[in-house]
Amino acid sequence: MSVGTEGAFELIRRYRTKWRLNVEGTLPANLKERGVDSPKVVSDYPFRDDALLTYNAILQYVTEYVLLYYPSDDVLSKDREIQEWRAELDIPIENGGLGVLGVEGVDGKFTSRDQLIQVVASIIYTCSAGHAGVNFKQYDEYAFPMNYPSKLRGKPPSDKRSHSERDVLKAIQDRSDQYRLLTIVKILSEHSFGKPLGNFEIDYVCEQKALDIVEKFREELKKVHETIQERNNKRPIRYDYMDPILIPNSISI
Repeated sequence: MSVGTEGAFELIRRYRTKWRLNVEGTLPANLKERGVDSPKVVSDYPFRDDALLTYNAILQYVTEYVLLYYPSDDVLSKDREIQEWRAELDIPIENGGLGVLGVEGVDGKFTSRDQLIQVVASIIYTCSAGHAGVNFKQYDEYAFPMNYPSKLRGKPPSDKRSHSERDVLKAIQDRSDQYRLLTIVKILSEHSFGKPLGNFEIDYVCEQKALDIVEKFREELKKVHETIQERNNKRPIRYDYMDPILIPNSISI
């Protein structure tokens, strides 16, 4: 909020050269990269534990779907359209591509079905559960200004002297800025989407074998929902952000 629109685009530009689809965009790899993949390191981490359930359901769904239409790696390698899409992912934005780093493949091509599965699963997860995990909790995080101040007025403390609550209030955003912030994040945090993950707004799937895979995916998401509800009944504070019934199919704000 404090950097404005231009600042936000600048931050995106800087981070885009570091973000990799197969690490930051792939949940298990991202958790491992940050050193929080094991309960032995962080025992109480609802996001990790719940998100992995949904991620694995997506991965299984994509795996079965890809194997249905690509019975071998050779069939995949000869699919001109999918290979052109793969190449476009690598091409720099300045040259008309997407400029995505860390895309599985060899020399700009998919050489195995596992590569395609990983890319598609990561994209689906990032645009659905991944986005839900950071978007819908914004009001909960920003509402209390001490928890997540959006602005810093002046310089932060440079010594270890004790500071009063009034000192802190003088350093962060004032009431009017906080109100504007809350108005924005309240809207962003609303679940204003249509159907939840796995229940598509427009259904392009028509072949029975593919329909069976979709139905299996939906049943698996129901199991994930039930597991998360059981966990929430035991948690001191509920964590609903990774519940599939509250996750849209894609970014929807």
